[in-house]
Amino acid sequence: MRNKPLVVFCLFKNNCILRGIVEKCGQSYNFEYGNGGLQLNGIVVRVLRINENNSERETWLRVSGDKDKVKLFEQTLKRTDGVRYQLVYDAYYSKIYRVVYPKRLCDASKCPYLNPPFGAMAKTF
Repeated sequence: MRNKPLVVFCLFKNNCILRGIVEKCGQSYNFEYGNGGLQLNGIVVRVLRINENNSERETWLRVSGDKDKVKLFEQTLKRTDGVRYQLVYDAYYSKIYRVVYPKRLCDASKCPYLNPPFGAMAKTF
């Protein structure tokens, strides 16, 4: 049985291409009360790994949640200029993507993934 997230945290506000893609997928969140609490239908994106070279950034993401929102995430990746992706693993409610994009598309100087605060590890957005 799938668990729905009950709390959403916003880690940062920068001009990050991946945050923008997730934001596009989550603009139509559906809040409902059921099973004794507030339920949120959407997606959760977890950063598994980030690799960099001179001009590109490679990010491995685990995307899980509502089936339609996960499909919308993949469609948004297809439509985004300069972004290449590969579906690495596909399960019913969870997919792992390898996403490659130019560094110039991500203007996030205080990104918690690339420059984490001392003693912290940001993983989910």
